Amino acid sequence: MKNISKIAKAFFGALFIVSCASNGVAQTAENAPDTYEIEDEEETKTATTKESKAKKEKSSRTGIADLFSFGNKGDYVEYEDASLFSKEITGLKEQKAVVVIRTDNHNAGFGSSFSGGYYYIQFDNDSRQKLLKAIDSYFADFDNRVLSPKAKHADKAYGKISYRLDWGSIKSSTPNNGSGTGYCGYEFIKKSPYFCIYNYPFANDYYKVAGEATTRESKKYQVYFTRAQLRHLKEVLSDETINGVLYGSPVEETVPVEADEY
Repeated sequence: MKNISKIAKAFFGALFIVSCASNGVAQTAENAPDTYEIEDEEETKTATTKESKAKKEKSSRTGIADLFSFGNKGDYVEYEDASLFSKEITGLKEQKAVVVIRTDNHNAGFGSSFSGGYYYIQFDNDSRQKLLKAIDSYFADFDNRVLSPKAKHADKAYGKISYRLDWGSIKSSTPNNGSGTGYCGYEFIKKSPYFCIYNYPFANDYYKVAGEATTRESKKYQVYFTRAQLRHLKEVLSDETINGVLYGSPVEETVPVEADEY
């Protein structure tokens, strides 16, 4: 199980190794024979010029690579596996998901494949608490037999919720991002109720940087959960688990994904 402290140790450990290597620490006495040569002044100037040119070329290549790099490595700490459903033309499709915490602000959420791409949804503390309350309300309505396939606006039954989406073509490259308001509710699919979170397209803030190389907005995002999946989601997004990720280790759990009978 990963956590913030491990990333910090790995990061600073890597810096230490690089620093040592640059100062010759990595080279041992056994494989570094003594040399004592008096260099010609003109040869020294030539060597210095070549070294300077090589550094400039390397710097240029690095700059170009950074310009076209859209990776999200280091943006998230992945600390738990989960699952959810997305709606496809053929019906609901189970998707593997990963529960994450952002390293910059500790917002928590999850990522999964969606509509031909990959989406991360992230909640700040207030929105996360609102989501957890919406889940409790759904559990209560389920147990009290209040849910109805004929209810109007059932997909908005538990109110509005704000969050951020990051998305891209693959899991490791999600440069597009936008924030806005979505909804929590439920929907009956083949006589079984599912808790849902959805939003209409969010404006893409990355469009200001990439222009026509990307899209102006996200797709309509909508994901579904059974009660078993929700129980697991509620646990891994709880304050206790998130604090465990940041300062300790959360508990793993296996989640069944059968449709709920109602």
